[in-house]
Amino acid sequence: MENKKNNLILFIAIIVFLGALILSWYLFFKPQTVKVTDYIIPNVPYVGIHNHKGLLSYAGGDTESAVTSILEYWNPGKNNLTEINRYFSQYRKTLITGELIINFINTVYDNYQVRRVNLNIDEIKNYINSQIRTPLFLFLSIDTDQPLKVVYHPASVLIGIKESEQKLVFHNFWLGNNYEITFNEFNNLQEKMRPDERNTYFVIQPKDFKEKLETIRQRPIISYPKRTSIMVEGETMFKNYGIASGAAYLSLNNIAIDYFSRVVNDAKFDSYFPPYPKVSVLYSFAEVYLRQRNIASALKYVQQAIELNYDLDREFKDWPGYEIRTNRSDIIDRISGPYRVLGDIYRELKDFLKAKEAYQKALEINPFNSNAQHNLQQVELELAKKK
Repeated sequence: MENKKNNLILFIAIIVFLGALILSWYLFFKPQTVKVTDYIIPNVPYVGIHNHKGLLSYAGGDTESAVTSILEYWNPGKNNLTEINRYFSQYRKTLITGELIINFINTVYDNYQVRRVNLNIDEIKNYINSQIRTPLFLFLSIDTDQPLKVVYHPASVLIGIKESEQKLVFHNFWLGNNYEITFNEFNNLQEKMRPDERNTYFVIQPKDFKEKLETIRQRPIISYPKRTSIMVEGETMFKNYGIASGAAYLSLNNIAIDYFSRVVNDAKFDSYFPPYPKVSVLYSFAEVYLRQRNIASALKYVQQAIELNYDLDREFKDWPGYEIRTNRSDIIDRISGPYRVLGDIYRELKDFLKAKEAYQKALEINPFNSNAQHNLQQVELELAKKK
């Protein structure tokens, strides 16, 4: 009887031991299913160079475009876009960009709250999810090829994460709506920025956040439009355009010439670069050459810009057109910049009469072109000396 009892205990012990082995294998050796997060916040409007018509034409630069996108997501149709543009135009040169965002929200739009946060890619999911639905504002280099000297990092709006594909989804001023980049490319773009700028985001939310989320959840979901042929085929040109513009602004003339050259010499320049950016690139290219006193090249490119400077607000393939809001109210199809640069060239050549004519033409289009106003006064003084 005692042997039977001992055998039973031994049998139970063996069963328990085998069960423990099976459980250990299950817990430690069996491949575990990892939860993958794929989520794109719906209904965040894209504002940028590829959608610059109607009210959105008041958002002229990348920073105000990204801010407009987020504010219009939270409160569609209830934001003063002219006020947003006016603020950023006024303070762009006096405040560093991060401070500009915080000051704007705190002083102009006090019904919102903003905070700066540092996040790794995994922590992005704390905002990009079906519960919080908060798009993130960030500054990011344009391209992994961007020279470190060109410290121009335009604003983007992060709207989604595709962990299964190792991608992030953005609305990007230069590159268009729902633009995707890989985690690896994103990290490489971060390396082009200063250490204190990397992985930095601005969280902009309404102060009545919980109530607003309930409203947002009830909105019908509208699918994001497919990326246009201009965005896809013109991607490299728009990247080079952005880098060239940043270099020109920083007076890095040789770098600007290099990247403007990449744009105008691209095989797709005529067929996939729309009229507005085409004219802008050409006259900006001319202006950089003028700084280097290369008058022949400056004249060449500014004349090309003037020849194309019309109907900039018209559709071009699947590009919607670009309305110019800085002009006289009845002229939204051309820009004054090419004529102002032409005036600068003639002024450099001491041909003050032709310079005057060019500045006057610029001011006919845009009476608020301050550079043309000032330079016209200077050539009029030169002409008066000759009388």
